[in-house]
Amino acid sequence: MKNRLPTGILVKKRHHVSFAFNGKKYDAYQGDTIASALLAHNIHFIGRSFKYHRPRGFLSAGHEEPNGLFMINHGAYRDTNQRGTMQEVYDGLTCKSQNHFPFLHCDIGRVNDILSPILAAGFYYKTFLFGGLKGWMFYEKFIRKAAGLGKATYDKDGDHYQHYYGFYDHVIIGAGYAGLLSALTLAKKQPSRKILLVEQKHYLGGRLFADNPLGHDNISGQKWVKQTIEKLEQYDNVTILTRSVAFGHYDHKQIAILEHYGDHLPPNDIKRQQKRQVLHQIQANNIIFATGAIERPLLFDNNDLPGIMLAYSLRDYINLYGVLPGRNIIIYTNNDNAYQSALLAKQHHADITVIDLRDIITPIAQHAKDHNIRVITNANIVKAFGNHHISGVIYQQYDTIKELSCDLLLMSGGWNPAIQLIGQGSKAAYFNDEAQSFIIDDHDQDWSCIGMVQGSEDYQTTHQAIHDKICPIDDCDIFTTNDDYHQNALPLISLPLPTKNTKSFLDFQHDVTCKDIALAKIEGFESVEHLKRYTTLGMATDQGRTSNINAIAMMAYLSDQNINNVGTTRFRPPSYPVTIGALAGHHAGHHLQPHRHTPMKQWHQHHGGVMMEAGIWHRARYYQSYANENLEDAYIREATHVRNHVGMIDVSTLGKIDVIGPDAAIFLDRVYSNKFSTLKINKARYGFMLREDGIVADDGTTTRLSEHHYFLTTTTAQAVTIMAKLEYYAQVIWSDLKVSVLSVSDQWAAMALAGPKARLTLQKAIGDTIIINDDLLPFMGCLHTKIHDINVRILRISFSGELGYEIYCPSYDGIKLWQYLMDVGQEHNIIPYGLEALGCLRIEKGHVTANEIDGRTSLTHIGLEKMLSPSKDFIGKTLSQSKAYQDDNRQVLCGLIAQDKQAITGGSLIYYADHIRTDASIENPDLPLGYVTSISWSPQLDCYIALGFIQGGYQQYHDDILYAVDAVRNHSVAIKITDPIMFDKEGIRLHG
Repeated sequence: MKNRLPTGILVKKRHHVSFAFNGKKYDAYQGDTIASALLAHNIHFIGRSFKYHRPRGFLSAGHEEPNGLFMINHGAYRDTNQRGTMQEVYDGLTCKSQNHFPFLHCDIGRVNDILSPILAAGFYYKTFLFGGLKGWMFYEKFIRKAAGLGKATYDKDGDHYQHYYGFYDHVIIGAGYAGLLSALTLAKKQPSRKILLVEQKHYLGGRLFADNPLGHDNISGQKWVKQTIEKLEQYDNVTILTRSVAFGHYDHKQIAILEHYGDHLPPNDIKRQQKRQVLHQIQANNIIFATGAIERPLLFDNNDLPGIMLAYSLRDYINLYGVLPGRNIIIYTNNDNAYQSALLAKQHHADITVIDLRDIITPIAQHAKDHNIRVITNANIVKAFGNHHISGVIYQQYDTIKELSCDLLLMSGGWNPAIQLIGQGSKAAYFNDEAQSFIIDDHDQDWSCIGMVQGSEDYQTTHQAIHDKICPIDDCDIFTTNDDYHQNALPLISLPLPTKNTKSFLDFQHDVTCKDIALAKIEGFESVEHLKRYTTLGMATDQGRTSNINAIAMMAYLSDQNINNVGTTRFRPPSYPVTIGALAGHHAGHHLQPHRHTPMKQWHQHHGGVMMEAGIWHRARYYQSYANENLEDAYIREATHVRNHVGMIDVSTLGKIDVIGPDAAIFLDRVYSNKFSTLKINKARYGFMLREDGIVADDGTTTRLSEHHYFLTTTTAQAVTIMAKLEYYAQVIWSDLKVSVLSVSDQWAAMALAGPKARLTLQKAIGDTIIINDDLLPFMGCLHTKIHDINVRILRISFSGELGYEIYCPSYDGIKLWQYLMDVGQEHNIIPYGLEALGCLRIEKGHVTANEIDGRTSLTHIGLEKMLSPSKDFIGKTLSQSKAYQDDNRQVLCGLIAQDKQAITGGSLIYYADHIRTDASIENPDLPLGYVTSISWSPQLDCYIALGFIQGGYQQYHDDILYAVDAVRNHSVAIKITDPIMFDKEGIRLHG
């Protein structure tokens, strides 16, 4: 490994691992990140930018990294846009660069860089103005292909995620020096209070740990961090989360934290298999933000070349990982902090040149000169040059242009407090002249800011802030040095701006240049929110951490405003990318929406039943009688068989509700549109419930079992909703009624026999003890008896239009009764049939389901206005009589018969023939006569049929041929309008 040093406190050099980058294997040490491992092999060119596909290398060593995004692993464990500066290497890790084709070093997308003059800010908005809707449909194909960086997998996520809910007295975000000292102070002073310390890296101490300065009493920064952690571990009230990022700051002091519990482990590791990530949702009494600061890039032509990095990152790579990314180094700075990187690199025998924008030699600059570091003051870099890696710079000192070669360029434009988390919501940031950045005032807030996030530059300021805002600190716990940590930075507004014809990048990930900011100003997008959306500034995964401040300063300069008046955009969660798996937690698959099964589900599957989701239920859609039988062939076979013989379907999913009490009849009269108080015992009646606005809520049958006991059924889809409504009416609206409402859906299994031989099959099952005839069990009658020693409730009801019976039994006897009925029914050639066949049968008979009563239709729309009782009041009665529902020109339920045996598609709109063009598009889209709700092939009519709503009803279109038009699929079919009851209108078969 070419660039390795003997340093590196985080890497374990006795533990070698191997990983692959773009298919090639490399060695690394345990503790390396992808970034440190690649830089150790002198690999700087690691990806392409989003818009222009320019070569990019690592800019940083931390979470603000905009360039080094990788696709790691493969298959179900593939993850995209993972920061190479944060992802730790493990044995077997595979990572790939993103956003190029076909290869990283040969990318045809690089042509965008040549076309950049016409791909400036806002080009997409202007492009979309041409061509209207058709133009957009054309552009969209290319936009979708170009969108995004990585490619997500379609495989089911192989990892596990957890949610944790915690309550703490103090939550400290950030475990640098300010966070550690705050935690130790609180732990000592308030031992009974629960404290949570959150750090996004896997080590604590922040810059104090990474830079390792020497403090008073010869204690180093790393030693102080180690001792402080040992002290904290002695307190039971302190919890420390590492590899955890706080990404959401919500009202009432709620914090959302993503813990990368197993991301540093191989997918087959037992610990990772238990949980990859944990989403912590924390309620705090007090929040302390110690989120630190982020170094600022500087602006010059080609400032995005691989080999150009932030100055602090060099210290991290040397001290933490033992990597020196270059030997001939230029450091470009406007402040003192960058000189620490120069001095450290000089210790490892690098050739160092510092180009300082300032015209003074500060003490630390003089110290650097004393160590044979070349310092050039009052100079600025104009341009960097190189191809896939920087090879040198052109700089200007006074009026002189000079050139320097290098293999690494470090830049430092000062430090920006990391306020992205603090500022979420309506918390306004203001520009602090001393810090030369935006900070958020914590005065009169229920949270506090400590350390560099508040603009503090030295330890003493941090000590004072902890003392004033948290509680008094003990001198024995603090860390101090004699070093001057002030930046002495140039004011942000005074930094030199690149010339017009340069490519100086502000947002490295979205390729936003200084020229884009100037264009936004010219075109009137001066508001910072407009600027963001017009240029896409700060909309990438780094959320503007390295780009926004420079852009705001530039807009302030161009518009001749105070930078504070320009302001910042509003910060919103998440401030850091969060995997969807972590948000979902264990609420995925069956845990997201539990599947309910009827007692007979196992039988259905063992006998060829193809199951489908019907709400939360699993029901048989159809039964395959042979291996290659498709859906249409199967349901036509089943429907034909039911019409000619006998079939049985599982209807256990119906909602079942007992209504019991002296006022049960009064209650039902009020909730149903038709009357139930007149219903005789052991008789059933079909009814509708309406919403308060007169729209149909649900339909079903209600059976009177005794004077004060009714048994009602609802549709599968509305079972829960109707139960909730009935409880509300009974307990709130009419609490004076003596009535109880009880859901018994799970108590009863149910199956429906249907077909000409249904009575013979039922008689065979019951035996000779009773004779099933119209006198004993008439249409809409109820019978209580036994079948195969199982207590059953039989209702003579049919949804298919055939002679039919619904048979109810206790759920635990459901499979036993089903099997027995199938066995005795073999004499009459019984078969099971599924939902598709049932749909075919009910469409032929014009029966409505949720497709027709979809929350937009009244009883007058479905042609059942006679079920609106005039002799009683009920829910929805007043509005059901409104003018719109009585209009003769309203859309009414009709039957649709396709001509020439063409298929009708669901959702089609219905038009006259002269409204249809030859390409199935619509001449006048504002005048549809109606729409299609349900479709099927009818074995009885030998054609495709449908139900739909037609303006004025079917009586107006006896001899007219209309068209059902599906403009999305470019399909139209000629249809004839008819009565919704398209088969056995007289009900001869129904009454047997």
